[in-house]
Amino acid sequence: MDSQDLFCSEEVLKDLGCVSIINSKSKSKKNISIEIETVPCTLLSTDIFDRIYDKGIVLQDGTVRKCFEEYVNDIVVADELRNMLLMEESDNYYLYEEIERKEFLFRIFQHFCLGGSLNQYEDNIEPYFLMAKTLYKDLTW
Repeated sequence: MDSQDLFCSEEVLKDLGCVSIINSKSKSKKNISIEIETVPCTLLSTDIFDRIYDKGIVLQDGTVRKCFEEYVNDIVVADELRNMLLMEESDNYYLYEEIERKEFLFRIFQHFCLGGSLNQYEDNIEPYFLMAKTLYKDLTW
């Protein structure tokens, strides 16, 4: 079994939200393009996130500062943390360079913070740090 076989599986395609491919008459491997990207894994501590405190995105007690609600795709952006993570026009988006945003630890943190359309967001950043740090250690050691 190769990686294309995996991505031809109806279960995998359904989980990835590719219903149109499942419903199409021709489900051949020719219709599926797979890109593989190396994800840097050089960060060894969560010190990189100190900038979030320094810029006031998060208060010293861990409270995430709120902002006016906006939507990006199906994600509610109602605080400065999600604003910084998602919106390039945010004053704080470039607090992290693109190379830092590609780091595995940053991506894990971002996924926990953003969740999805049904995510119940935390008002305090500590659970995000704890989960990102724990998962990172479990996957990299």
